[in-house]
Amino acid sequence: MTDPQFLTIMRITTIVALLLFFIPTIIAFVRKVKSRWLIFLLSFLLVLPISAIWSIFWLNFVLHIARFIFWIAALIWSLAGKKEEKTTNLNIGEGK
Repeated sequence: MTDPQFLTIMRITTIVALLLFFIPTIIAFVRKVKSRWLIFLLSFLLVLPISAIWSIFWLNFVLHIARFIFWIAALIWSLAGKKEEKTTNLNIGEGK
């Protein structure tokens, strides 16, 4: 299928899917969660294609369930994770 309309729909679908997979990462970076890079890594690993062994139907089903569970975990982690504490170094009265 090389229909231009089909290709446009596929591109839009791919972009939306990637944005959905990276919602926990976006939230973690906006909130400045301490473990935001780990959340990014988890989200990135969920997007990677899996080897041909996953083409077996029930393994493919299990993979999708596992991806969904880990995506929910990453989302909860990004929302509940501790934010970085801003530290200020006030050396009042020192260095005179």
